[in-house]
Amino acid sequence: MSIFRAMARRAHLPWIVLVAASLVTYVRVLPTFFVQDDFNFLRNLDRPLPNRVMITGGLPEYLRPLTTYWLPLTNKAVWGLNSYGFHISQMAFMLLTVYALYRIVFRLTQSPLAASVTAAVYGLSKVHLYTLCWISGGIDNAAGCFMALLLLAIVRYEQGEGSLWSIGAACAAGLLSKESTIIGVVAWGGATLVRSVLARWVPAEKDAHTAERTDATKAATILGRWLSPGDLRIGLTLTGVFGVYMLLRASLISSHKVWGCDLSRFAYVIKSSVLAVLPIPETTTPIANAWVLLPLAVAAGACFLRPAGKFHEAVLGLLIWVLHAAIFAVSIRLPPGLQLYYAHFNVIGLALLAGLCCQGVLERFSFRWSALPLRAATTLLLGFYGYRSALVVQQGIDQANCPAMFEARYSKQAFDQLQDFMAEHPYQTVIFLETSDTMWWAMGRGDMIYTMFPGVAAKFDGRDGYRAEPGLKSDTSTLVVHQVAELQFNVVR
Repeated sequence: MSIFRAMARRAHLPWIVLVAASLVTYVRVLPTFFVQDDFNFLRNLDRPLPNRVMITGGLPEYLRPLTTYWLPLTNKAVWGLNSYGFHISQMAFMLLTVYALYRIVFRLTQSPLAASVTAAVYGLSKVHLYTLCWISGGIDNAAGCFMALLLLAIVRYEQGEGSLWSIGAACAAGLLSKESTIIGVVAWGGATLVRSVLARWVPAEKDAHTAERTDATKAATILGRWLSPGDLRIGLTLTGVFGVYMLLRASLISSHKVWGCDLSRFAYVIKSSVLAVLPIPETTTPIANAWVLLPLAVAAGACFLRPAGKFHEAVLGLLIWVLHAAIFAVSIRLPPGLQLYYAHFNVIGLALLAGLCCQGVLERFSFRWSALPLRAATTLLLGFYGYRSALVVQQGIDQANCPAMFEARYSKQAFDQLQDFMAEHPYQTVIFLETSDTMWWAMGRGDMIYTMFPGVAAKFDGRDGYRAEPGLKSDTSTLVVHQVAELQFNVVR
């Protein structure tokens, strides 16, 4: 049995506790209802097979079939239109990411304490309020999970376990979930380059950690003595997967009507794919000059450096962590939509660096007389951090200050009222008079009616050019409701 499997026995309890803590912290978001884009994705599932959405996904400007078609399709097949089941699948992705990040840091440091820091920083972060409450927001949740599994597969392979197939599968699943998964590939490439430079320019230290280097690190280098055979095989695998992905994406840019795309979209599609590789935020966002995602490539890549194996590596990791934490602090104060798209991937890199920096401190300052007190203090600090983070999340749930959850509750209330109104009547149209922006947003601009009440169309007075006739009344085919309060309706008779 390898040293990693032997040491894993004593590491089971921490990750089990942390996964359970994350589950308990967020379990109250499970009953929330569908909202906005969720209804659009659910409508796509009713298209006759085969169809374009099966290949491209529910967002025509992107190539995300796993998260915008196949995942909702699987959930609907298992749960029907029960939103509770959809949230369970998103919760499973989050918990799997907690486990994957724990295993990454444990394999790099052989320290359950450092790995627990990583798992706690990610699993108890407030950003999950968005990805767990909003089914469509789960794109980031699933893509982040596949990116973590990609990093774990690379670490396992570099340590003589796993295979290139697992690396390729995780990379492909991530790219087909969201383009930002390419950050994991960029991180590995940058980290490999940095590690090669350090190995040539800085003499190796004779310590226990150095003695435990993996076979891939010990292997004779090639290509000018910069890359090991293992690094080359990983690089070729990732390049091959990304190349196939880009070819598939390029094939969708055509003037063929069957794909529903034309050359006028060429610039936008290239922007959403190629720029995601760098990666650069959308130029239309208020943070166009902040380069929020770029430090993530550096931060996630730092996990491949030997944590504090050398003093300069410990200092480098600490500086990167401080920079990354500062960018994360800015990103979570962005408008709700931008929080969703940027903060979630940032917290993955932040969690990895937090655990590695913790291990760096423990290694550089754990003298014989201080080893036990230092670890005890770190454990207590970790427990306090977890407790305070859980309180922050619970307060967010109680106060409903998360916009996605706030609107999700409204959607459920609207659905219940409409279900009571419609009963068994064969209405063909539902007309909403004086509908607020909140109601308009929560119902997905009418998609909720199409999805939850098949065969019934929705019209909103004053929206999309529709104007209700004066004195309009409900009849056998048309239900007219008047909004008298926030999500409170009266039937117009």
